[in-house]
Amino acid sequence: QNKLTILSSIYASNILICAIDIIMNNYVTLSTSGLGCSPNSGQGEGINGGGGGNGGTGGVSSSPNSLGGNAYSKSYLLTSGSGGSCEYNVSSSYGGGIIAIKSTGLFSMKGYLDSSGMNASNNCGGGAGGTIYIDSSSFNAYGNIIANGGDSFGNGGGGGGGFIYFGNIINDYSNFYLYGLLTVYGGEAVNTYSIFDAYSSTPTSGTSGIISYPSCYEGYGGSYGETNLDGDFCNKCPEGEYSTGGSQPCSICTNAPSTAYYTDSGSTSSNCDYSCLSGYVNTDCVTPFQNVIQTQLGGIYGFIGIVLGGIFILVGPLIFFRLQRKYGWFESNKNRIKCDLLTVCCINLSALFKLNTTYLNNKDELVIDINYKRSSLKLTESDLPHHA
Repeated sequence: QNKLTILSSIYASNILICAIDIIMNNYVTLSTSGLGCSPNSGQGEGINGGGGGNGGTGGVSSSPNSLGGNAYSKSYLLTSGSGGSCEYNVSSSYGGGIIAIKSTGLFSMKGYLDSSGMNASNNCGGGAGGTIYIDSSSFNAYGNIIANGGDSFGNGGGGGGGFIYFGNIINDYSNFYLYGLLTVYGGEAVNTYSIFDAYSSTPTSGTSGIISYPSCYEGYGGSYGETNLDGDFCNKCPEGEYSTGGSQPCSICTNAPSTAYYTDSGSTSSNCDYSCLSGYVNTDCVTPFQNVIQTQLGGIYGFIGIVLGGIFILVGPLIFFRLQRKYGWFESNKNRIKCDLLTVCCINLSALFKLNTTYLNNKDELVIDINYKRSSLKLTESDLPHHA
């Protein structure tokens, strides 16, 4: 059929709908809740009070040798949820059934899809959630899609969550969106009075089921892990995030410096595009001064070496000439000065005038350190011939 419009609710153990376009209006319900496998039956039936299994594993009860039902939905895709283990009242603990919708065009839903397991009674395990299978080129939905496990009663185990699958024959999920709940919770273990009170073990809840999210294009992140969707299954990654495709959410880019900002959305790799903030340059987004240091001076260590070298060049000669002025004449002429104990000097006059005439003109006191004694010799130019 080219177009199928659903105007009223449907309740059945299995609901299979195929058409080019499928339209659900008036917020109607398609439900197989509690209409799947009966208690103590199914691919993942519970044992001795255990909950049934499907996408998730059923919980165990307080009863000895209790087992929760195994998860199996990946191996048996279109299967009902297994029933919980129930010995005394087999009118409860049914699993959820199957809802399968196949559309080569548009599946537009304003309503609810429910394939949850039935809650238990009388110390029984909860029924497992069933299976909801949607395969469509476009999917626009306003409402809830749930396949939760049923709660237990007494000391029974909770039912495992169900299985929800989204497929697309053209592998284009750009027109897939849902505003509403999407859940496959495991059933809770409601621990109340029961005939198993003598046993010390505690019943457990069922585990969550499986949601097979659409596989998004590169640059688009999936809604993996979300239970309350508010828009597209596949969202274009914003600036500063990227995706290589698949059903996972967009990941955070970390390649930009702290002085930069990301510029493009829909990045397909972790090397996201960015631009420097005002006043910063180069790919590292540094200040112009830092850029000169990095590109022209060999980095920070080269810059430190140049600074220290410049200090040495400037200060070194000053220190040298200061030391030469203070100690240089005596060191270069000490062999030409011979003094007795009374500091009566015999000076090589020609050497004195040749080597240090300027020094004597500027300072008429020469201090000579001999044998750790300090002696002073007063000399002037007019006195030198007389003393000689």
